[in-house]
Parts: sequence; C-alpha cells; structure tokens
Amino acid sequence: MSVSSGLVYRTNHEGLPVASPQHLPKPSRVSWYPLADLIDNEINIERSQLHSGRPALEQIPLLPVYSLKKLGAGHPEGLMLDLQAEDGPLSVVVFVRADFREDGGSLHVRWQHTPALGNPTMKRKTISLSAEPRKVGRCYAAECPTCGKRSRRLCWAVHTFACHECLAVKSASRRLGHKYVVEKQVRRLREALGQEPGLLKPIFVKNPTPAKRRMAEALWEAEFELLRQQLGA
Repeated sequence: MSVSSGLVYRTNHEGLPVASPQHLPKPSRVSWYPLADLIDNEINIERSQLHSGRPALEQIPLLPVYSLKKLGAGHPEGLMLDLQAEDGPLSVVVFVRADFREDGGSLHVRWQHTPALGNPTMKRKTISLSAEPRKVGRCYAAECPTCGKRSRRLCWAVHTFACHECLAVKSASRRLGHKYVVEKQVRRLREALGQEPGLLKPIFVKNPTPAKRRMAEALWEAEFELLRQQLGA
C-alpha cells in the first residue's frame, strides 16, 4: 500500500499501481484470439505488451459495406475483394454478393479458412443489410451478425464477421496505453478533482467520497503510466 496526501493507493509487490476495474480489458462477444494468433507480434511488440496481444482496429481487415454497391457487389456474379489491414500482415480474400433492396437487403460472404490442423474449408456468412434514404439514392450498412447493430464496416474475425464493439477493439490512438489518451485522462481527472495541473503534483481531496477516491486512484495510476512512458522514450 502507498499513502499520498491522506489517500491510500493499492500497489503490487513491485510498488506499481494495481489496475482498477475500469482499466481491465473490456470483454468481447466475439473472440479476438484467432486474430491475435495470426498477427506477427514482433512487428508491434510494444503494443502487444501493453494490451495483452489484443489487436488494434488498424490491424484487422475490414469489409467496407458502405461502398459495396459502388464497387459492384450487386452484380449477379458478385465481387472478389482483397481485404488488407492498414497496419500489419493480416489480409483475407473474400467473395461478396449483395441483394440491394429499398428496405435493406442481404449480403452473402465467402472466404477460405485454413485451420491449424486439417484442410482448408470455405466459410459462408449471410448478413442482413439496412438502408437509409439520402438525397441521392440510399446508404447501405450491415447489421452485425452478433449484436444486430448497424455498422458501415465489419471486422474479419477469422471464423466470422462482426462489428468492432463485439470484438471490443479500438483504434490505436484510443487505447489506454497510448500517450495521447493517458495525457487526456490525466488532464480530465485533475480538472474533475479540482487539482493543480502538473504531472505527479500532490493529490489532496477534501472530504473524499468513494467516487472521488476511485477518481484519485485512477489519476495516480494514469500519471504513473505517463511518467513510465516518458522515462522509457
């Protein structure tokens, strides 16, 4: 345990702050582990260490549902797309055929799946489409096969397709360990607690309620992480 300005903070045996529940990885409805197994973590070793190997959104091939009609997916013969991740080695070739209607439609997707053991197989998925009228034409989006939420892009999850919320993945710039995110969190918490700006300045909260105590603990943990990043830079 560590005491600072009358508040008690949890630490482990190395004296480092223990992550509060709000910092624990968000559970996912669709497993991201098959994606992590395919990614060469040596390329982004620091990111993998900070986030337990969970891929960032840029590391996942995305199916651009919003542009499929323009690309010609509505043709009876369908369309073949090579989906490439923005960052990293992941890619997948998919065959898509869409039935566009005024009230939505359906999207038929096929791709080859190569398991660790056994022969390659063809995976198939039929996804519902929803349509929103615009001044010119309609804007189509997919309904996530897992949660049903409208999504303009779907993430390839090796065995299926899902929205980024079901995979519980974020863009690299929005992840907790990203320096910009930590700096923003520190500023927000110091303002909310009425503390002076500045890294590792004393934290003193008058009449601390349980909510303020949790905020102070989160502030201390975020400042410790920011200092660790600065010293390691």
